[in-house]
Formats: sequence, C-alpha cells, structure tokens
Amino acid sequence: MKAWLRKKHQSPDPNDYTAQVSGSGSAGIDNIIDEMLKEDPALKRETVVDLITRFNRKTADLVLSGYNVNTGLVQVSPVIKGGFNGKTWNSKVNTVSVSITQGPELQHAVAETTVEILGEQADSF
Repeated sequence: MKAWLRKKHQSPDPNDYTAQVSGSGSAGIDNIIDEMLKEDPALKRETVVDLITRFNRKTADLVLSGYNVNTGLVQVSPVIKGGFNGKTWNSKVNTVSVSITQGPELQHAVAETTVEILGEQADSF
C-alpha cells in the first residue's frame, strides 16, 4: 500500500504527520471476479457470480436471523438500536443494524501489509 504524509496543523509538534492512503481507485464485484478469472481461467464467470450472490444472500439471511456470522474475511453481527419505552418496538426509534469487523483472514492480510511512504503531500487549500 502506498501513502502520502500530511502535516497535522492542530498539533504543536512540527514533526507530527498523518498518513493518507494513495488511492488506487475502487473495485466492485465485477473487478474481483475479473481478478479471479485471471488467476484461474477455468472458472466460469456465471458460476462465480452465482456462488457469490448466494453466499451474500445466505450471509444476510443468517445475520438477520440473529446469528453472528464469521465469513473468514469479516465477522458480521446483528445489532438493534434505540431504547424500548413501553417494551414495544417503535420504528421511529428502533432500528436493525449490522456490525462488521475484521475476520481472521483480513487480520492476517493487514498484519502482512507494508506501507510505502511516497513523501509529504502539500495541503490543497
């Protein structure tokens, strides 16, 4: 990963910087599948799309049924937000949300990641 350093203007320390990832763009499901097909041309795009779609749907079904789901990449857990005045659900106050945290595969990948500092990036004021 590559990053630029930016001076922290609120800090009294003149050597205090923060790092900003040098963006490589965005990747979606099609980009991921393209990369998978480059690694293994024997894979069929339709099969991969179908498997990923089913996997995502089943993960959502399980987490929204109350399960904590560990996909290896991420851990997904259901969360109910808002207080319960009168012990009843109030859609104006209560919501269902999902907590997503790093799973073991992502934690391992993060631990193995090296950062290349590209230099100091001037402010764009």
